[in-house]
Amino acid sequence: VSTASGIKGNTISNSFNIANPFSDKIIITPERRIENTAISLSDATGRIIKNWDNISAAANETIQLQMESPLTEGIYILSFQSPNFTYTTKLIHN
Repeated sequence: VSTASGIKGNTISNSFNIANPFSDKIIITPERRIENTAISLSDATGRIIKNWDNISAAANETIQLQMESPLTEGIYILSFQSPNFTYTTKLIHN
């Protein structure tokens, strides 16, 4: 499990615990409430694999993002975008 912080300017605007590596689903636990957040998963070339829109969760509520089709092993990019913050991190799929 890795801890990730979204940074806007010089202020940490959100923190997440993300299971990394991941397999058939991505498990995220935000340390703070998130609302109306778009999350996308891209491959290492930048091609978007999956989008999840309007994700909201209370602090410490587990979010499970299910993969609809199998992914190959490798490095993927997980991006968060909301009105209050943006954050991007690398994940390993095994």
